[in-house]
Amino acid sequence: MHRWTRVAAAAAAGLMGLAVAPTAAADTRPHPAVTGGYADAGAHPYVAMVLAPHHGTPNCTGVLVRADNGARVVLTDAHCLAGGAARSGSGVGVTFSPTWGPGAAVSRGTFFIDPLYSPGVSPFHDLAAIVLRPTPSVYPATMVGIGGSALRAGTPVTVVGTGQPHPGQRRQASEVVQGLTPNWLVLVPGSGNSCDGDSGGPDLWPGSSTVVALTDQGTCAHDYDTPVGTWEAHWFAAAASTAAVPDGVHQPSVLGLAAARSGGYVVIHGDSRFLDITTGRWRSWPGNQVGIQRWTRTGWATMRGVTTDGNGNFTIRMHIPFRVGLRLVTGPNTPIGGAISGHLIR
Repeated sequence: MHRWTRVAAAAAAGLMGLAVAPTAAADTRPHPAVTGGYADAGAHPYVAMVLAPHHGTPNCTGVLVRADNGARVVLTDAHCLAGGAARSGSGVGVTFSPTWGPGAAVSRGTFFIDPLYSPGVSPFHDLAAIVLRPTPSVYPATMVGIGGSALRAGTPVTVVGTGQPHPGQRRQASEVVQGLTPNWLVLVPGSGNSCDGDSGGPDLWPGSSTVVALTDQGTCAHDYDTPVGTWEAHWFAAAASTAAVPDGVHQPSVLGLAAARSGGYVVIHGDSRFLDITTGRWRSWPGNQVGIQRWTRTGWATMRGVTTDGNGNFTIRMHIPFRVGLRLVTGPNTPIGGAISGHLIR
């Protein structure tokens, strides 16, 4: 976790004076990890220790999740891996051992930095994805659905992380939701609190494997964590997983979705792009197939499909008298952001 060097008034966070908001570049010096709490042992096997390239020991935490396209990727914080101008790279290590030591098996993979992340400019969009080959056999956690990170104040969550004061040990504790902004899930201590060394570790619904946010900014007494129940996080996990396909075939993602009702019709606009493995940046995807599917008794059926134009843009206009069982797909039936009922279609 980053420890801030400066803070601003809570009103700027839109939390009605409940907390303070980060405004400055972070100090990445190590500080104690999960304070309080207890040893996790095997309770959360999908929580990993992350070793940045050229690091011989873990420097962050990550969590294996199933992306919307079914692929398994490790999500962590971009500040754990970002260095120089590189937006992607190899040599990152991951271990799912509950303790760090000579017997811990380390897998190597490719990492990607969220293209919207701008270190030194803004602390937002602090997401990175690690793709391991071969895919780990560990059963993955689940990303909360889009819009699902909007937790009420007072809701407890389980935080899992690694580091000091018990270095190399996976630990868990409870924290309590204090508020939510467009960019942060704000937490205060429950049975304990996360701190540096826990960056990228998951905030979970208690008693579940559903990830609502990743440990990110804060002090050791309160957290500002990155929600994963967003279109951006869902797109990024799926796009990063397919960008690392060895044969270089890139599956597209969709950004900039907007929808509106007009005369009984729904109009959806989007920009189809893919994540370039060599630069870690989005590139337009002209000629890509995008469509809306409806769930039927025999499976998903395409209701309307379009081909993106020369700039990767598309528009779908159709009459939709129902609100459930819909999804937006791209390429060879790859879901984008999961189900869209109640989000795009209102």
